Amino acid sequence: MQSPSDVDSVLDRVGDGPNRRIDRRRVPRYETCGSAVADFGEGPDGHVVAGVELIDSSASGLGFISPTPVPVGRPVRIYIGHSPVPDRSGRVARCIEIKGPDGRIRGWRVGLDTGYARAA
Repeated sequence: MQSPSDVDSVLDRVGDGPNRRIDRRRVPRYETCGSAVADFGEGPDGHVVAGVELIDSSASGLGFISPTPVPVGRPVRIYIGHSPVPDRSGRVARCIEIKGPDGRIRGWRVGLDTGYARAA
């Protein structure tokens, strides 16, 4: 019998190429668009705050494009609009470099685990 980590690595390789994966989410994900401000907290260069483009959202996570790479596990707070209270917060589950057709880096695709689904 395969361990959960073996199953995950096999599922990550299934698909029609490097950008196709089996969606293993237990809650629906919804495409979204718009901009927000991400507070990436303290880093080696001090406190990092950046504008991000929202991509998708679910009860347990949020996807966005960041202008800067973010280490996996880093806590992040997302502010939408002018609210002084974060709309979403969680930890970075993945951060993948995005390159354009010319090979230049266009940003980083960040997956934020908000953990709400585990509380139910």
